[in-house]
Amino acid sequence: MADGEDGGVSRRRMLIGAGGVLGASVASGYAAYRWADDRPSMDGWADVPYPDAGPAESRTDFLWAESPLWSDERLRRNMYAFARQHDLAVVLAAAAAQLDGGKRVAPALRQARETGLEAWVNVGVLKRIDAETFATNPRERQRHLDGLRAVAERYREFAPGGKLVIWQEAPVGGEWIPGGAWNSRSVDNLSKYGPDIFTAQRRAIKGVSEDLDVGIFLHFPYVIESRQPEVFAGLMDDLRSRDAMPDFVFTDFYRGWYEKDAGPEVANDAVRSLIANSRRYSGDRPVYYLGESHTIDPQYTPSKQAMRLDLRASVGAGADGVGWYARTQYTPTKLGFDPFVPNRADPGSLDDGLPADTITVARDRYFYAWAATFARDPAYAPDRRFDLWLDGRDAGFMEYGLWLDGGDGWEFVGDFGGYHPQAQPHVDPDGRHASVFRALDAERFLDGGPLRVRIEPRGDGGARLDRVVAVPFDLGAYCTEREATRLLAEADLEPYSRVFDRETRRLDGETEFELAVRSDAPEPLDELVAPAVSGVRRAVARAERGDSFDAGAYVDLWLRGRGLGDLDAETAADRLLDGLPPAGVASTDRAALLFGVERDRFFADGRAKAMRALLDRGDGEPGIEVAYALPYFGSGNLPAPSHAARLMDRQHGEVANFSVVWQER
Repeated sequence: MADGEDGGVSRRRMLIGAGGVLGASVASGYAAYRWADDRPSMDGWADVPYPDAGPAESRTDFLWAESPLWSDERLRRNMYAFARQHDLAVVLAAAAAQLDGGKRVAPALRQARETGLEAWVNVGVLKRIDAETFATNPRERQRHLDGLRAVAERYREFAPGGKLVIWQEAPVGGEWIPGGAWNSRSVDNLSKYGPDIFTAQRRAIKGVSEDLDVGIFLHFPYVIESRQPEVFAGLMDDLRSRDAMPDFVFTDFYRGWYEKDAGPEVANDAVRSLIANSRRYSGDRPVYYLGESHTIDPQYTPSKQAMRLDLRASVGAGADGVGWYARTQYTPTKLGFDPFVPNRADPGSLDDGLPADTITVARDRYFYAWAATFARDPAYAPDRRFDLWLDGRDAGFMEYGLWLDGGDGWEFVGDFGGYHPQAQPHVDPDGRHASVFRALDAERFLDGGPLRVRIEPRGDGGARLDRVVAVPFDLGAYCTEREATRLLAEADLEPYSRVFDRETRRLDGETEFELAVRSDAPEPLDELVAPAVSGVRRAVARAERGDSFDAGAYVDLWLRGRGLGDLDAETAADRLLDGLPPAGVASTDRAALLFGVERDRFFADGRAKAMRALLDRGDGEPGIEVAYALPYFGSGNLPAPSHAARLMDRQHGEVANFSVVWQER
């Protein structure tokens, strides 16, 4: 993070003290899935929720792609296919494109247009020119601006009314001082020279076309209220006086930097402040937010819940679009509360010429972030979307293309074998693996009759396909590809599937086949994937119904002790919560999880007092040894008591840090 952190004060205390200027709860509003009238009634699905935050059409969500992603043809075609399936814009980070006039990024722009995608470009970062030189050397400034005009000219050919994002986390990205270091001098130069630089860059682009939108991208500490918002505010005031305001504001925040020391609520407050101040100081311009799905430099990997909290905070604060960062540098995981799909591979094993990035070494984490994003939209109810599992052997790395017939022709869905072959433990070392294509359009591919599949090898072939399974899309039953591989080997998936085929096929050449789609409703997959909480999930979902539901108004209580196995919502309210009922309870003898406890009522006499009272009531049977109050997880992510118990035992410090408050006997 920024240099000059306060000495003598713990980072956690500093962040907690400073972070919460916009701590209003985020109302997410949950409702039950609504099945279309002309489809079969699906008993057991009726109470599976989606967070009804309004349709995604109200936002322009985007897929951010660094240069190693969009310049690798394999990764690009798969990212573009995913973006097309889910109506995402694509942001091509080409920070130095002005150095070659946009020639290198042109093929990616051309393919985006051919694919029917809206593509933006991140450009205009100070490369081979520092801020003072830009301001004082007319010849060097003109060279930079001529290159930027060339990018705009080239971009206009492919996207006449598109968006160009200027700068990248300024003053971190670019040479705000000679050599490009990020320190107090670079911040001073951002304030001193930034208005002149952005005004000139904006003028150069608008001179090519007034229809091109020009946005600005600063690093978060210079926007949020608890740090140095005067930097962004002053920049906007100066640009306003020059009639050179940006058309939109681009932001990012990698919450692990705050969460690892101060917990999730401080990180949530920072997200809200970032979006609110971006809009406030820019005069209500659109604000786009890029969140964390990657492992950050302190080797901290986010949990499922951290990514969901990012969504609650950013969407609740009114972001006009959200996206997720896929890192192109591999960093092993060492820290994190319940890190999801942690980076465990030996870095040396990945040095084989294949891309090693978030999408190839932790793709299930990256796509979980997107699945959570989609699940907020009613259009992604389980009767409307499905996950397609292709299970087989020896598929290699992105060597087989999957095509589905949507009734109006074949559509490329993606390549299977998307994991790096050495991304242990997320791939099976014996060569068997299930590739999962997520949240596909059921109306387009399933509802018109059989599922028509075509597989095209990109080389000589030789792989084997053993099973093709389509299950309803359901965030609460999300399976990693390794988990899907295990389930297909150990369980009967047919009752839970809309399509289930077990015919073995050799993929030695182009292979085309049709699969029957069942006419009746499958069983809910969470009953197989998460049997310990599937019933409780429906109770929690019922409590989430209604537009007035506010996830921020609840907490979950995690208890470790003895004699907890007979707790349910009624007995927990009677014995432990002074009559306050949780939405649901899942328990074993040694661990109990109380989901959806009203925060204000539980903490009415203060947080510490509430936790002490809880322990006092748990002195006997049931006996509570330690209690944690965590941010409300929600019915889309209910951990099993056995899993929570392992975390409380093995990651006590991480669980405590992720808690609103905790207390031990």
